[in-house]
Amino acid sequence: MIKKIAAIGIAILFLVTFPVSPKNESRIVLNLTFDKPVIGDEGIEMKGCKSMDVNGLILPAKPLHILLPYGKDAGKIKVTGKKVYFGEYKPVEAKPLILNGIKIKEKADYEKATPMYQKVGEYWLRGYRILVLNILPLEYKNGKTYYYSRIKVEIDLKDGEINELYRGMERDREWVRRYIDNPWMLDEYPMKESCQTYEYLIITGEKFKNAFQKFAEYKEEHGIKTKIATVEEIIANSSFWNANPLFNDTQAKIRRFIRYAYQNWGIEYVLLGGDGDVANESSNIIPPRYLYATCYGLPLGKADKLEAYIPSDVYYACLDGDFNTDEDDKWGENASGNSATHEDEADLYAEVWVGRACVDSIKEINNFMNKTISYEESSEDDRYIMQILLLGEYLGFGGEAEWGGNHKDNVIPFIPYSYNITTLYDRISQWSKYDLAKKLNNGVNIVNHDGHGWTTYALKMRNYDLHLLNNTKYFFLYSQTCLAGSFDNWYPENHYYEDDCFAEHLTLDEHGAFACIMNARYGLGRENSTDSPGERYDLSFFKA
Repeated sequence: MIKKIAAIGIAILFLVTFPVSPKNESRIVLNLTFDKPVIGDEGIEMKGCKSMDVNGLILPAKPLHILLPYGKDAGKIKVTGKKVYFGEYKPVEAKPLILNGIKIKEKADYEKATPMYQKVGEYWLRGYRILVLNILPLEYKNGKTYYYSRIKVEIDLKDGEINELYRGMERDREWVRRYIDNPWMLDEYPMKESCQTYEYLIITGEKFKNAFQKFAEYKEEHGIKTKIATVEEIIANSSFWNANPLFNDTQAKIRRFIRYAYQNWGIEYVLLGGDGDVANESSNIIPPRYLYATCYGLPLGKADKLEAYIPSDVYYACLDGDFNTDEDDKWGENASGNSATHEDEADLYAEVWVGRACVDSIKEINNFMNKTISYEESSEDDRYIMQILLLGEYLGFGGEAEWGGNHKDNVIPFIPYSYNITTLYDRISQWSKYDLAKKLNNGVNIVNHDGHGWTTYALKMRNYDLHLLNNTKYFFLYSQTCLAGSFDNWYPENHYYEDDCFAEHLTLDEHGAFACIMNARYGLGRENSTDSPGERYDLSFFKA
C-alpha cells in the first residue's frame, strides 16, 4: 500500500547550507545564500522560500530544521547578513482566511520592522533535538525593499537533557535525516543495539481482539512483526497509571503504553482499532484526545476568539511531553496559551505512525481488513493503480478561490506523468453524485477533492448515497472538505449524530475507499487565493 501511494513525490530544492565548524562543541554556524527576489503572482518571491504571513504581509521565508548535538540545547541565536537594495516594491497584504463562512484577517502593518528570523521552537523527533527557525531574507522599511543575498546563522549551544525516547536505531537516524538541514550532525548521536521485537501494534477492545487476529497474521506473513493489545489490558496495568487524575484517564494510559511499546519493542506503526464516539459509550472504544485550537498563530491569518476542540490522534503519535503543561482544560495549546512555560504544549514531530480504523462491529472490521488487504495485494500492473481523479466543487471564496478545481490544479505538478488524471470540475461543467459514482465504480487509485461538506455529507454524496458504489477496486481519498472526518460524529454546536460520519461509512462499508484523510472539524480556505492552510496540507501530502 505504501509504495503505491508514495509513488507520488517530487525532488525538493533546498538553499545551499554548509557548516563552518561541524565539530565545534559550543556553536553551530550555517551560511545561507539567496537569489535576487522576483515579482510573482503572489507578490515578492524568492527561490527556495515559502510565502509566510509576517505582520499581515506576505513575505518569503526559509524554514530551517537544525539538528542540535546529542545532549545539547540552543542558547543565544545570532543572524546576520549582507543586505542588498531591491527597489520600491510594496509586499502584498495577506488575504482573509475563511472558516465556516467567517472571514479572518490580521491588519497589515507596513511600519513594523521585519525581523531577520523567527524562532518557532525546539522539538524532539525520536530523541533527536531539532531547532526550527524561519529565516526572513526580505526586509520592507519606509517604502523600500531590501533582501539578503547571504545570511549567517550562529547558534550557541548549552547543556541539555538526553531524551528517554532516543533509541539509537539506524532507521531512526535515516528518518531524522529527511527532516534536517545539517545531516552531518547525525554522527554526534551514538548508535545502540536495536531493540526491535515488534514493528506493528494493534490496539483494540477485548471483544474485537480475535477479529483482528486475521489482520495480525497477514502482517506476520509479510514479514511485519505484529502485536495486539487491548484497551482493557492497558488500563488494568498499573505501570501505565499516573498519580495526577488529569493524566490518568484512558487516553493517557493508552499513550503511555504506546511510549512503552516504542521504547521497549521498537514499534513503528500503531493501528487504533476502534471507534471514538464519545456520546455513545459502547462505541467509544478508543477515546480521542480533544486538542484546543484557535486561528491565532496560523501562518496565514489571525483571530483571537475563533476556537475549537478537535479530536486528534496526533496525541497518540507524538510521544514527547504530556500535551498539557499548565494542567488546564485546553490540551495542546501553543506557546501563547501555555501559562506554565510559554512554550508549545504539543511537540508535533511524530515518533510513530498512527492510523485509526473507526470500527465498532465485526462486520466493519471485516470490511476494513478485506479492503486493506485487497489494496495491498493489487498488482502494480493493474490499470486502475495509474488512475487519479481530481474533484473540484464551487467554493464561493472569490477570485481564484472561487472554484475547487483551481485548488486541484495545484496538485497536478506533483503527480508523475505516468499517471492518468481525470477531473470533475464544477468550474467546467457541474457534476453530480451519479457522475462521481460512475468514475469510482470504473476504478481509481487516488481521489483528491475540494468542496463543501458536513459530518454526514461530502463529494456531493450523503451517507445513504454510498449505496451507489459497487467498486471492488478500492481507492484512497484526500479531501479538504469540512467536518466529514468527524469520527466522534460531532456537528455544530456540540451535538452528536447517532450515525457515523461520512469518512467512516466510506471506509467501513463494503465498497468505497480503503483509507481517507478528511477534516474532523473545519477546513480553512482563503479569500481570493488558493494559498490557504488547507491547501498547504494538501500539497504537502502529495509532495511527500
